[in-house]
Amino acid sequence: MITIRKFTLDDVASTYAYSSDFENTYYMLMVPQKSIEETRDFLAKCIAEYEKENPEYLSFAVDLDGLHIGEVFAYLSEKEADIGWLIDKRYWGNGYATEAAKLLVDYLQTKLNRTDIVAYCDERNIASQKVMKNIGMEFVGSNGIRTYEKVVESWEEVKYKLK
Repeated sequence: MITIRKFTLDDVASTYAYSSDFENTYYMLMVPQKSIEETRDFLAKCIAEYEKENPEYLSFAVDLDGLHIGEVFAYLSEKEADIGWLIDKRYWGNGYATEAAKLLVDYLQTKLNRTDIVAYCDERNIASQKVMKNIGMEFVGSNGIRTYEKVVESWEEVKYKLK
């Protein structure tokens, strides 16, 4: 069973395992993480955000029957919540990102009263587009160009919005 929970510093090794893998993070803008220390700093920032009255970023661990396999996250502005996910590649293709994203959407709607929920991804990232559709999002259109500093590439970014 997929569940989401707040990160703790005990998640450093498991987070680093998937967030430092280049293939696993290929379509992500902010990763791969380069060191355990960078991962620890990331988790410390996540934990600090949980305590804020108006967090700007929330990230939750995704667990499969108690095993940490990834994360879901939301960038929060006054206007909208921009959601995303990162699942360890060893668990791709099982619907876990969809399940976790649904849990995140439920959290944003019930706990934070967020109704304007969007997601963005590289046009080539068909798996993420499938997750977006499976959680009830609809294609909005192009959002311009997404540039990856880690590989010096630029591709079209697409936008989806929860119906």
